[in-house]
Amino acid sequence: MIINFLITAQATMQNRIYLYLPKEKKELSATKLSFRENEELYVSKNYDGFWDESYPFSNVINSHCNEGSAYLSRDGKTLFFSRCIVEEYKYDCRDCMGSCDIYVSYFKDSTWTVPENLGPQVNSVSWDSHPTLSHTEDTLYFASDRIGGFGLSDIYFTYKTPKGWAPAQNMGPIFNTRGNEVSPFTMQLMMYFTLVQMVSC
Repeated sequence: MIINFLITAQATMQNRIYLYLPKEKKELSATKLSFRENEELYVSKNYDGFWDESYPFSNVINSHCNEGSAYLSRDGKTLFFSRCIVEEYKYDCRDCMGSCDIYVSYFKDSTWTVPENLGPQVNSVSWDSHPTLSHTEDTLYFASDRIGGFGLSDIYFTYKTPKGWAPAQNMGPIFNTRGNEVSPFTMQLMMYFTLVQMVSC
C-alpha cells in the first residue's frame, strides 16, 4: 500500500491568492528523436474564488531539468523548490550535489532572482526535496534519503544563521521510521507528513 499526496505552495500577494504547483509537459529530447516528460513549476491566480488558467514560471526558475515541490513564504517573496537532474541536461543542474537538490529564489524588483542552491549544509549527494518552512518561518524542513537516516527517506531540518544555513539534522526516531517519510508541511504548532510503506498482500 502506498499513502501519498501532493503539497502545493500558496500565498497571498496584494489580496490575491497564488497557487504554485508542479506540472509535466512533453518536450523534444536533446539527443533522441522522441518526447520526454519535463516537470516545471506553474502559477495560478484566484479571482473572487475562481482559479485562472495556470502558466509556467519563466526560464529563470524552470529549466530542462525537473522542478517541483515548491514552497512559498507568507509574504510571497521567497520560493523554495527542488530541482532534479536530467541526464541529458546536466548543465542546467551543474551545481546540484545529488539527484535532487533544494533551491531558493527571491522576488525582487518585480522578478524572481536566479535560484541559489542551499549548499552542502543542507543538500547531500543523495535525494533532497520537499522543502517547507515552520509556521514562524525560521526553520526549514525537508525530506532526504541520505546515508545515516533511520529508513529509506527521513525528515530533516535546518535553520538560517548569520553565516548561512546550519548543518541539516535528522528529526529522529519519533518522526522517522524504516519506511519513507516525505512531504512535510507545518501549520501552527502541527507538522503533517507522508509515510510511504510497501505492504505485501
